[in-house]
Amino acid sequence: KEGGGAFFPKAIESLHRLLNIPNEKKGDMAFEACRDNAVSAISKIMAQDPAIMRNPQVIRAFMSGLPLMNDHVEGKQVYPIMAQLIQTQQDLMRTHFAHALYTCGKVFSTEEVENNIKQGLVPVAKFLGKALGSDQLNAVQRLLSAEERQRLQSLLNG
Repeated sequence: KEGGGAFFPKAIESLHRLLNIPNEKKGDMAFEACRDNAVSAISKIMAQDPAIMRNPQVIRAFMSGLPLMNDHVEGKQVYPIMAQLIQTQQDLMRTHFAHALYTCGKVFSTEEVENNIKQGLVPVAKFLGKALGSDQLNAVQRLLSAEERQRLQSLLNG
C-alpha cells in the first residue's frame, strides 16, 4: 500500500497481459477468474493512486477487462471504480462510454452481482444512455441478448 506507487506501472502492465483471453481459453472458468482478478487488481491500484486514474493506458487496460466474466464477487471493487471514472474522468472515458454501457447491460442481467452494485450503476447507465447518440446506443443494444437489452432499456426509460 504505502510506497507501492513506484511499482504500479509495471504491475498494471503485467496485469494487462492477463486480460486478453485467447479463443481457446474462453469458457475456461479458472482462466476467466484469473482475468477477473487482474481487473480487480488494476481497480485496487487505481483506488490507491488517483493519478493512475488519469492515465489513458491504465483506463484502457481496465476497461478491456470489463465486464467481469466469472468472478462476480470482484464486482463490488470493479464496478464502483468504473462509475467513478465516468463521473470524474469524462474526457478520458468518452471513448469508452459505449463499452461502459454494454458492461452495465451485462451487469444488470447477471444474478451473481449484488443488487447494491447494480443500483449504483443505474445513474451511470442513464448518463451514458443520454451521452451516447442513438446510433451508438443502438449498436450497444445489438451486442446484448434480448433479455439484457430489455432490462437495460427499462432502466434507461425508468
